Amino acid sequence: MRTFSDIENHWAEPTISELVKRQIIHFETGSLFYPEQKITTEQFVSWLVNSCHARISNQWTYALEKGLAEDYDFVHREKPIERRQAARMVHDTLRIERKEKNEDDWAAAKELNDLYSCRTCVQHISQVYVKGIIDPVKPTHFDVTGPLTHAEAAVILLRMIDSTKRKPRMKRENTAVAALTPDQATALFEEHKKAQLLDVRSQEEYQESHLPNSVSAPLETMSQLNLEKETPLVLYCQKGFKSQLAAELLIEAGYTHVYTIPGIGTFDYKRL
Repeated sequence: MRTFSDIENHWAEPTISELVKRQIIHFETGSLFYPEQKITTEQFVSWLVNSCHARISNQWTYALEKGLAEDYDFVHREKPIERRQAARMVHDTLRIERKEKNEDDWAAAKELNDLYSCRTCVQHISQVYVKGIIDPVKPTHFDVTGPLTHAEAAVILLRMIDSTKRKPRMKRENTAVAALTPDQATALFEEHKKAQLLDVRSQEEYQESHLPNSVSAPLETMSQLNLEKETPLVLYCQKGFKSQLAAELLIEAGYTHVYTIPGIGTFDYKRL
């Protein structure tokens, strides 16, 4: 099989050739791949849609309608894609197109010193990192807003569609986070008057709608929480991911009674 002349002996040559074979990347006689050139958002979306076996003319329409890309991506389509964008697109493609479940064990992602620098990216980055799909630029630094090269993007796409190519990062930490039902949480608050109900979503989400008697405590502010370590803390978010992460962080910080309840988007709570 013929492939690009400028990838001979390149470290990503086997990956690029495999994507050409799978018709995710299209090769034309005499064309170059430019492996070390920054990939644009438009090119990444094109490969992403190709990986879904969707041979359609308007790839942007497909990506936007399916939820694989967002308006932000389309507006910035001619710019180099940021690593956080790629993480989001890959994670959403795994969930929506490939029906792949999230990893429950994402403790390893907490090693990344910039994991919380983008509050809307935490879940996406955590999942693609622990699944072994996107590598950090340094051992403990993901480089959230950094670019990707054509070669790096090729590796990410092949790992996304072929789990045997991944390098999972699992810690299997045992953290004692107790999940309560809403009724159990109500009973806890009746028994412990000092118990706190913490909303770990963003301040904007909290202002839009929140549970009665809850306090806004965004995930990225967990390290600033200053309460007695024995205070019972009940956490919730939108779908349950952030509250689990926040609970583990609080346990590591020494809090001894930390609980989660179903996300506000998964249960019919009374809201303010």
